Amino acid sequence: MKDEHRLKAVLDTNIWISAALSQSGAPAAVVRQVLQNGVPVFSAATFRELETRLWKPKFDRYLDMATCSTASTPGPGWPCSGPLP
Repeated sequence: MKDEHRLKAVLDTNIWISAALSQSGAPAAVVRQVLQNGVPVFSAATFRELETRLWKPKFDRYLDMATCSTASTPGPGWPCSGPLP
């Protein structure tokens, strides 16, 4: 289905962060649904907010930022989530 016909969804920054931190929670389920059935929509300001929050040192033990830039879908094996080795 073409993107212009798919549901467009704006998710709060906290939903994206929570989904990255916990693959089994409700926020991750919402993100999966949006990615599978719709198109996530970000403003430049919202994307910057997400990016700056994820780079905070307090998330270092939960997120591997080296692989987050290549991540596409939160879910089992999503490289942005889980404790670092």
